[in-house]
Parts: sequence; C-alpha cells; structure tokens
Amino acid sequence: MKANSHPRPIGGSVSCLSSCRFWGWHRWRHLGAATVVALLVTGQMLGSIVFDHYGLFGLMQHPIDLSRLTGALLLIFGVVLIRH
Repeated sequence: MKANSHPRPIGGSVSCLSSCRFWGWHRWRHLGAATVVALLVTGQMLGSIVFDHYGLFGLMQHPIDLSRLTGALLLIFGVVLIRH
C-alpha cells in the first residue's frame, strides 16, 4: 500500500470556499453575523419545504399547505427584522 493512497480529506476543498471570490467574507461582512445565519436557516427551511413537497431524495411527500407557507413567510419576515 502506498503512503499516498489514503483518501484526501475534504478540508482543502471546503477551505476554498472562504477564499473564492463569491464566497469571500468581504461580500457578506456588511450584513452581519445574525443576518447571514438567519439567511442560511431560512434557505435551509425553504429547501426542506420544497424537498418535502416533491418527495425528493426518497422522502415522504408532504404538500405545501397554509401553515407551512405561513411559517416560510414568517422566516423571511424575521430576516427582514434582523436586517433592519
């Protein structure tokens, strides 16, 4: 077995995100930590609602209803409140 035959850790690939132009913090710094975290959580929740609605990745389908839509809108409103 060669010394270099071990799989490479993903740390090098992930650390590239901080140095890439799009992901660099210089573009996000003006938003503040609370807004960035709120945007991440809101994006994940909206994505999960879409995944549930279409049953992606083998999930059970849960259609978008009024309560889920209201929750998503409240998350978006929360980001607006945090930002201003």
